[in-house]
Amino acid sequence: MDAVTVARRVVKQVVKDRRTLALLLFAPLFILFILYTVITSPASRPVVGLVDQQQAYDVLAREAEVVRYDSRKQAERAMDEEKIDAYWAGETFVVEGTSRSRSKLSEAALSKTLAVMGAGGMRIEAPDIEYLYSSGDATLFDTLAPALMGFFIFFFVFIIAGISFLRERSTGTLERTLATPLALRDLVAGYFIGFFLFVSVQTVLIQWFIVNVLDVPQNGDYLLLLFVNLLIATVALTLGLFLSSFARTEFQLFQFIPALILPQVFFSGIFDISEAPRWVELLSSALPLTYAARALVDVMIRGRGFMDITFELLILSGYAIAFVILNLVLLRKERPS
Repeated sequence: MDAVTVARRVVKQVVKDRRTLALLLFAPLFILFILYTVITSPASRPVVGLVDQQQAYDVLAREAEVVRYDSRKQAERAMDEEKIDAYWAGETFVVEGTSRSRSKLSEAALSKTLAVMGAGGMRIEAPDIEYLYSSGDATLFDTLAPALMGFFIFFFVFIIAGISFLRERSTGTLERTLATPLALRDLVAGYFIGFFLFVSVQTVLIQWFIVNVLDVPQNGDYLLLLFVNLLIATVALTLGLFLSSFARTEFQLFQFIPALILPQVFFSGIFDISEAPRWVELLSSALPLTYAARALVDVMIRGRGFMDITFELLILSGYAIAFVILNLVLLRKERPS
């Protein structure tokens, strides 16, 4: 009978906590639906540029989207602008190489084209396969490393910031600080600087471990890569401080992970969503890790510079500023009048 009494109390508590109820009932279904949509989306055909190989056009067009170019230089420019996945010029087949799945699709299209042409009696020599970025022996982890780096930094910084700021609330420290004449902007800046000192160390360690210990190829500037990662940590830090305002316990804070944090991994470059439904693309464009992954790939794999990723950096900075403003608004409401 005592057990029944305890069980009833637990049931009442869960039913009253709407966030816990939503987590139990809807969060797993939401994540599974996104995962199902992304994985079951048909693989898009590779886009291959063709230079001086007109006899292969009709056959290659069955396996890929083919774009004709008058010169190799035009094809190289198109690849640099990410318009094509590969191009065939003379005795060379150049693969862009930032996405392992897209690279394999391009190579498979070439292989099938050569097989069909050979079976039809057309004499054509197999071109040498080269990679613009990465290499043919790059592992799956090498191509996914930028996205994984951004996600791990974002995830763990969010956890550290959220729990640390939540303890400030639960112990009454934040309430006592709000009662002082300290300006809210100074309060938010102080918390941010204090937490940032620790999360920056974690960020440096994650980048160092991936690049230097796991020996993942890094083609761009190391300091620029670190700057991008620190900006990602800043977004996660400000988001963690903001969302902790809506939690009273660590468990309530963790409820935001499956709803807001975990789904972002599906849109951070780990999965190919080029052929996913339109709503997936719109959702992806609203998430900070999408832009973080693009910037990390551009720096780490493509070796691009600061000016090439200014758009992504501005978007990430906008997220951080927005979360800081929201923090100020919430703290202003909590401050005793």
